[in-house]
Amino acid sequence: MSVYHEINAENLVWSAGTVTLNGKAVGLVCPSALEGVDNLTDQKIISGPSGMAHIPSEDQSAVIKALIDTSSIVFGEHDEVVSCRELLDDPVSSRTVAYLCTVSRNCKQILENWHRIQNSKVLILGCGGIGSLCAMNLAGAGVGSLKLVDHDSIELSNLNRQFFWTRQDIGCKKVHVLARELEKRYPSAQVEILDAAFDESVLKAFIESYDLVILTADEPLGVGDQYLTDLANRDVIKLITAGYFHSYLKVSYVVGKSSPSSITCLDWKRNPWFIGPSFGPTNTELAGQVSSLAFHALAFAETPKLKASFVSHWSAEVFPRDYRNYSNEAA
Repeated sequence: MSVYHEINAENLVWSAGTVTLNGKAVGLVCPSALEGVDNLTDQKIISGPSGMAHIPSEDQSAVIKALIDTSSIVFGEHDEVVSCRELLDDPVSSRTVAYLCTVSRNCKQILENWHRIQNSKVLILGCGGIGSLCAMNLAGAGVGSLKLVDHDSIELSNLNRQFFWTRQDIGCKKVHVLARELEKRYPSAQVEILDAAFDESVLKAFIESYDLVILTADEPLGVGDQYLTDLANRDVIKLITAGYFHSYLKVSYVVGKSSPSSITCLDWKRNPWFIGPSFGPTNTELAGQVSSLAFHALAFAETPKLKASFVSHWSAEVFPRDYRNYSNEAA
């Protein structure tokens, strides 16, 4: 029998994942909470976002304590709990909101974070192997508005790491095909496209209306870096950049005042026979890091660690990953 079914106080009801006290909803069972048995002690155990707890007796107060200690109950006011339950029952939002249940303090914060995500506007500069995956991840997570900027056409050499086009799309513009694929999956997302090369003069027309900018474009080398960094330093935008150099991967996050990178004074150019090491798994890894960082920066904007700029870099060939992080503490 489930531990939840063992709680049978007259005024406390557990139904369809909702906790009701005296007729009013007071919390949700965290959707990812697990229950089990310790085979060495025969004690029941609960695993929630805050850890694992043994239940030392059959007493229902011990069960409730274990659920609270492990954050397996997400508390809230009646209307907040009901609204969260509706989001969890909606197949479009259920998985993202289930994740929010694991990283939010209460139902109120879940709703606040979800509404921030829905109302966020993200600009993606470069829609190749990293940028296209970021667009899909963020639209799937509920981001309400995306603008895709890229002037490249699809080539056969793209297909090893750019997974949303086929051979039939070769020669088509990436932003058009990506917008088409987003519409198929996420019809409620607002998607704009700009099929053009971009520089400071192009970006000035619209960039300040976006909450966060993701820069993954690599043509020309260093395109837009300084202009976008200056905007982020002035808190106009949050900026995430991602890319690779040989087998080394890098993600940077710029928000508010940050220290200039030591490499900004270097001017690079490619050798005459250059072929980019655009390896599918590294593109996917970078896109996952960037998308998750973007989601948290938008949803949890007041988190102190997300008010400080940082750079992470690592080698794609080293397992387990050895991340090197450099950060600027928030003022």
